[in-house]
Amino acid sequence: MTMSWKKLVNRKGVSPVISFVLIIAILLSVFSLLFMWNLSQEELKTQRERERIQQLKLVEGESLAFLTIPSGSDPFTVYNNGTVAPDIRHVYVDGSEITGFTVAQDTDNPRKWLISTGSTVTTSAKIETSLGNIYSYAGPTAVIDLLSWSDLDTKVILVLDGSKSNAVGASISRWNWTYSEGGTASGARVQIEVDKPPEGSSASQVIITLTVTDSTDISNSPAARTASTSITLSIPPEGETSGEGETGFGGEGAPGGIFISLGGTGGGTSVAEGRVIAFNIKNFSGRMIPLTSLRFYGVKNPSNYTVDQVFIAPPGVEMTADDMYYFGVTIGDGGIAQFSKPYYIGDRDEAHIELRASSGARPQEGHIFMIIMYDASTPQSYYVVTVPIRTADYTDDVEFVVTDTFHVTGDGFILQGKSLDLNNRLLMSVGVAFSTPANSGDPCEDRMLEFNVAGIAYWNGSIASGSTIYLGTDTDGDGQADTGVTWDNSRTVQFEFNFNDVAQRFFYFVYRFEDGTSIAHKVPRFTTSLAVGETERKEISSSTGGSASWLIDIVQIDALNTPLNLNVTGLPCFCTATFVPGSPVSMPNTVTMTIEVLPGAPTGLYPLVITGNNNNWADSCVAFLYIGA
Repeated sequence: MTMSWKKLVNRKGVSPVISFVLIIAILLSVFSLLFMWNLSQEELKTQRERERIQQLKLVEGESLAFLTIPSGSDPFTVYNNGTVAPDIRHVYVDGSEITGFTVAQDTDNPRKWLISTGSTVTTSAKIETSLGNIYSYAGPTAVIDLLSWSDLDTKVILVLDGSKSNAVGASISRWNWTYSEGGTASGARVQIEVDKPPEGSSASQVIITLTVTDSTDISNSPAARTASTSITLSIPPEGETSGEGETGFGGEGAPGGIFISLGGTGGGTSVAEGRVIAFNIKNFSGRMIPLTSLRFYGVKNPSNYTVDQVFIAPPGVEMTADDMYYFGVTIGDGGIAQFSKPYYIGDRDEAHIELRASSGARPQEGHIFMIIMYDASTPQSYYVVTVPIRTADYTDDVEFVVTDTFHVTGDGFILQGKSLDLNNRLLMSVGVAFSTPANSGDPCEDRMLEFNVAGIAYWNGSIASGSTIYLGTDTDGDGQADTGVTWDNSRTVQFEFNFNDVAQRFFYFVYRFEDGTSIAHKVPRFTTSLAVGETERKEISSSTGGSASWLIDIVQIDALNTPLNLNVTGLPCFCTATFVPGSPVSMPNTVTMTIEVLPGAPTGLYPLVITGNNNNWADSCVAFLYIGA
């Protein structure tokens, strides 16, 4: 028999009422069960939120610091700064996981935890707890900044800063300085005195070394957790101010140390008005650079622009007599204006430079000047600033393109090469500069003796570095050749010197042509680039860490004996870099750069600048490391 609502209502007597009450009771029971189930779910959510908050409090309450890492394999110590006792689950030493480690509390201080690994911590350590917290340590790094240089009678007063030295997971506790003949100092920032050589003698080379010790092993003597770095300064003799460290053109220095500041405070790349060339530079080297002298090469044919005043000041200020860094004998093309005092330009700082001439040709729109700024803190370093000239009312910049078609070989007294960009063009003059290796004698005694093409001498004489030779015949009787020379593409250029180690040196040539254009060559050269097909950007997780590798191609341009060193800048904390093969790297070569990222490294996109440097030429390429969450 079927029962319906209609039948139930239409039934007579007691049975319909009972049936109605029964249905109502069933509905109430269902609603009650639903209400109770919803309450239980809300309680479960509340309980889970309480547990999550409690877990967060536990994670935040756990805080460990590396206290001591002894030089041997004895237990190293961590200190619990938090409110939660650590549950240490994983320990890594120098990148390898330790499976048999033990953890114990110090009997005298329950906040100290002793971790025994049976291994010696050489470079790094890492601890992972059950709460997911990771604590990392990496050895110290020493960094030297030269803050000031002052000449005082028979001494040079230097202020040195080592406060940028650092250690991951620790702090620097000692700064020990050594210099000159047994000189020592201590502290993050020190002032030292260095004696000048006697008047009339050559400049002396002083090596200043900083050794830093971090806080993890201060009980040991000597401490195991140390790092050192050095700089070399050229100290002028008595009676002279701080010089440019002229040892010929001794080196490139920190690659990319100075750039023209495009659109900087002073505006534009450069401006020529009347007898003034003005331009801005910016320091991107990562350290302070004391500029001490300036050399310029013009491209006019020949360049007869001369300078008798050089002003340097921050951009946007009105120049005064206090900003004049050179005033005196008129300096011609290729000459050196040695400043009366160093101009200190800090990292990322800008400087406005004006070259003023009282005689000589006015620079014109389209002319190009190559300004070489010398660096006193590393005397064999200098920075080439290419200055394309424009007039104040004209905004088109003129590019100076250095071609790579001058291939050079050298042996004995002869440097020779073949260059397609010199062929069938009327060459008027050649600016020549060359280095003198350290401790090889007086740079002034090094001379160039002959320039010839295909065995035919086009110039004979004896000139020092930084000079210009003029080619052709002297038609106006002023003592300088002025007709120029030309040859076809089957000819080889040769330079002859009075020193027999040309393959070990650095050379710089500026070729100036009849039409006013020029080409500059700096040799020996190479290129540094990511290998063909290599991925530019690679990703690593900050939570797990890992490694990423790039192939770097070193391509040799000139066949001279110039092995190079490789380095990388821009690495964040908790990251290390290795190169295989390691420095010095012969050319040509393909080098594998591997970046190891420890868990906990800061997230973000990091441009890594990989630089090859053979102390004569430097070239860089860029890879990108992305560290995700």
